[in-house]
Amino acid sequence: MTMGLVSLLACASAHAANPAKAANRGGVAPVAVSLPAPRGAPVALYSQLDNPAGNGVPDQNFEASLDAYDSEAADDFVVPPGTVWLVEQVRTVGTTATPGGSTVQVNFHTNTDALPGAIVPGCSYTGIAPTDTLGSFTINLPTACTLAAGTYWVAIQTTQNFGGFGQHFWSNRTTQSNSQSVWRNPGNGFATSCLDWTAQTTCGVGGGASPDLLFEILGAIGGSDIGLTTTDTPDPVNAGSNLTYTLTSTNAGPVPADNVAIQLTMAPGTTFVSVNPSAGGVCGTQPAVGGNGLVACNWAAATGVGAANARSATVVVGVPLNSANGAVLTAAGGTTTTSADPNPADNGTNINTTVIAAADLALTLTDSPDPVTAGSGQITYTATVLNNGPGVAQDVALSLPTPAGTTFVSVAPGAGGVCATQPAVGASGALSCSWAGATAPAASRVLTVVVGVPANAANGAVLNATGTASSATADPAAGNNSASTSTTVQTQADLSITLTDNPDPVTAGTNLTYVATAINGGPSDAQDVSISLPLPTNTALVSATGGTCVGTTCTFAGATAPGASRSVTYVVTVAASVLEGGTLTATATTASTTTDPNPGNNSASTTTGVIAVADLSVALTPSAPQVLINVPVTFTAISTNGGPSDAQNVSVTITLTPDFRYSNHTAAGATCTTPQIGNTGAIACTWPGATAPGATRTLTVVAYSNVEGNTAVNASTASAATDPVANNNIANVSVVVGYPFNEIPTVSQLGLMLLGLLVGLMGFVAVRRQG
Repeated sequence: MTMGLVSLLACASAHAANPAKAANRGGVAPVAVSLPAPRGAPVALYSQLDNPAGNGVPDQNFEASLDAYDSEAADDFVVPPGTVWLVEQVRTVGTTATPGGSTVQVNFHTNTDALPGAIVPGCSYTGIAPTDTLGSFTINLPTACTLAAGTYWVAIQTTQNFGGFGQHFWSNRTTQSNSQSVWRNPGNGFATSCLDWTAQTTCGVGGGASPDLLFEILGAIGGSDIGLTTTDTPDPVNAGSNLTYTLTSTNAGPVPADNVAIQLTMAPGTTFVSVNPSAGGVCGTQPAVGGNGLVACNWAAATGVGAANARSATVVVGVPLNSANGAVLTAAGGTTTTSADPNPADNGTNINTTVIAAADLALTLTDSPDPVTAGSGQITYTATVLNNGPGVAQDVALSLPTPAGTTFVSVAPGAGGVCATQPAVGASGALSCSWAGATAPAASRVLTVVVGVPANAANGAVLNATGTASSATADPAAGNNSASTSTTVQTQADLSITLTDNPDPVTAGTNLTYVATAINGGPSDAQDVSISLPLPTNTALVSATGGTCVGTTCTFAGATAPGASRSVTYVVTVAASVLEGGTLTATATTASTTTDPNPGNNSASTTTGVIAVADLSVALTPSAPQVLINVPVTFTAISTNGGPSDAQNVSVTITLTPDFRYSNHTAAGATCTTPQIGNTGAIACTWPGATAPGATRTLTVVAYSNVEGNTAVNASTASAATDPVANNNIANVSVVVGYPFNEIPTVSQLGLMLLGLLVGLMGFVAVRRQG
């Protein structure tokens, strides 16, 4: 195959120094080749079809067996400053053995150091079937290659089987424009060592002396690439409200665009409201307000390049109230210019807007009363849902959970309402009601909910209720779908108190028990109930039982529920000094930190009668049990008060028998009555006032007797107080008066019997009286 290729190349040019690298048919002038008219009538942007050299360079992608000979050629061209080219077609002059078997690859490269650089984005094309006229190609690019001002390279490679169609050559040119053309043979089959882009004269191809290639660039010069962008606000849009379209035409250039126009074909069913063009625009076509149709605006002045020079039109249309939820409104937007537009594909678009049937629900919530009393008060909430439109609200629902700390009493939905969820009476929890069907604009739904406030709610507590409204219809302003209200709790506890005493009457000097009982008549819990009992005069506290007591004030921390009671038992000692017939008056009071609506029953009193009981006892002793006649004897009577009460006006009396004669007496602090000295009788002394329990009163009487014998003297005591033991109020003592006697010695039992017999026989004992 290699020998065949070389032979073919040798036969192709008798004058070439290296027939494998050049072909003399490449020198045919362009006018001698019939080139077809360019599609879409592109214009020649750049041409190097003059001064043919009569030779050509190989630019062929051979079959796999000849890959070492695969080669590619490229030549440069310049896009003038301030210009943009839209390259649509490339023409080349060349030769081939047998036409019709070729496809081509075309790449546009940037310029780097007078050699092809990177491929321009969007400007690489493969597999193009050219119009082939004896090896001269008309290559129509499938998409335009956009090139701004600058130097570029067009590189072409022909894919053609050598075995069937021979070899293809790209004809060269004797004169050089810009940099000279370049060539490469990566497989080095032609033995030039030009593995990458190298000037073709250096590589010795194309006859070795021709610097350029024959080609032509065709397309559009300049152009105004206008494009349309659109927005629709809001999207989705509420039925019955306005929809705003903003259409913006931006000129991507490269040159200003003349007579830019923007059009909007309104969506069916929408109604025209207004149009507002940007500066310089005139909207000569528009429907009447409320109508439907085409809106068109035009800017006669040239529209510059870039977003800063964009033209825009704002069109407002109305969306029918009866639009179905989810309906799609399709409007068509477009922009045009009388200038050439190289990319009309971005000049128009459909604008799709989804419709939502909207109803703006607004909820208000009131509470009554505020404040509310814990335990007896009930809060009535009234929730009102108003449909502000613009559309009907379908299946309105309202949720109003019972506030924390309250209990459900009742619910009353307005006409047509059904409450599918509600707590049991006395419980708390979720509550929701709904109204099936439509609620028209300006119509409202009302829900009344009554809740109870427990007795244990804290004073000053705030009960927060929040209602929420909703519907199956979209709500454009959901922020007003909920409402809250706060209710302040006040507490009232009607405390009352009772006070009992036991015993009544009470004995002075003994204990008296009071029981004070506070009862909470509600309606709220009474917090930190206290009971206080100031002690009556002449009493002393023994104990206070119930709650936490400091002195006679006792406190029950925490809550006392309505109907519950708190009791304190006070034990007091009544002073022994309280007089018989006296009274003790005690007053108990109750209070709490909770407001009491009826303070008049917060105190209770009781009066206890007092009796005085004093157990007096008397003891009487003589100074000697036996005395001689007319020898004084001192009698001492001691009265002791055994209590429990003071003994008032204690008296002590010593009564002398007729045999004893009064001499004198002693009774400190007493007032006494006595017989005349030397007479017999009673010496009575009284101590005015109180004699305390355990105290004594002493009366000493000195008397004598001139009568021999055993003589008794009596003593007695008394007081104004009741004496519970009367038999110890009297005492007796005997004194023997006469001559002294000797004691009888102790005798045996037998002796005593004989002595008794002797006494009996005597019958008497002579006693001598002295008168």
